[in-house]
Amino acid sequence: MSYKSVQGEEINPFIPKHAEDPALYYKHQLRTDNRTVFLLLLAFFALQNIAASIVMLVQFFVAGGLNVMLSSISSGDPLTDAMHLLNSLPGGTGIPMIVGVIVGTPIFFLLRGKRLITTDITASNRPMTLFIFIALFLTAQAFQTVDILFSFITDTVFSGTDFSPSESYQSSASVALSDPTGLLYAMLIGPFCEELVFRGAILKTLEKYGGNYAIVVSSMIFGLYHVFLLQAIFAFLVGILLAYTARTYAFRWSVLLHVLINSSAILLDYAFSDFVSSLIFAGIFVLATVIVIKQRSTIIDAVTSGRPQAPLTWKYAFSAPAMLIFLAIAAAASIGMMFF
Repeated sequence: MSYKSVQGEEINPFIPKHAEDPALYYKHQLRTDNRTVFLLLLAFFALQNIAASIVMLVQFFVAGGLNVMLSSISSGDPLTDAMHLLNSLPGGTGIPMIVGVIVGTPIFFLLRGKRLITTDITASNRPMTLFIFIALFLTAQAFQTVDILFSFITDTVFSGTDFSPSESYQSSASVALSDPTGLLYAMLIGPFCEELVFRGAILKTLEKYGGNYAIVVSSMIFGLYHVFLLQAIFAFLVGILLAYTARTYAFRWSVLLHVLINSSAILLDYAFSDFVSSLIFAGIFVLATVIVIKQRSTIIDAVTSGRPQAPLTWKYAFSAPAMLIFLAIAAAASIGMMFF
């Protein structure tokens, strides 16, 4: 849909021909869709955490109760005790996360209906090539360099205190990946469900307002969903690649790319020290930069063709109360998790 269509000279299929003011209808529909996405995402997050908490309570009960578990691992340090407690959950630390995401994901059927498991994930556009897939994978890995740099900056800012943002996140991640069920979640179940939610339901709902808008907003939401600030920045950047992949090629390729991104990060973390991993990511960053420069015309074409459906789309979206409230809640959660 061009800007002319919003002015009424030609009407896009999603704007009724009888709409008295197509521009006003466009603004109202955009904000309604955004608000619906935000509410469903908050419900998804709530369901996911409630289900995970219930499973953890069952695990505590099976283990003989919270007091029994605490008495056997008490070290005097609350954070250390919490980590040991989670690591000792019967069945593994990944079980609550797996159950949580499986319980929460179906709520997006309210947004897309049966399309969520039919056209949303089966549609295919351009054919994928090995070169393009490798280029996308390397670019995603290169974003790790940005994440490492930001971690260094935040740790430097807090260097005079007992708090380290990167250590806080790494401690939580190490617990989640400490057993096979955690690895199963991070390397397979999590990526598939997240793709279904963010590149299936949300991306498809927003793309009628323009490819760039759908990609950026769905990726922003994807980043904020990860809560931890350091992880959120990386997730936002990777989300752009995944959304571009799903929209330009096919949903199955974004799923595979997501699985490989998570799996490679975990394997590198297990196989190499932080210093060696940083050198590897730095090398990949240089290689990815060369690829991006050589493919700049393709990137420019993609950005140009994906421009929002109307010049005021961004203003309509980011001035809406629902968007501002959602961003405020997400920012508060991220800041809170940094100091948790």
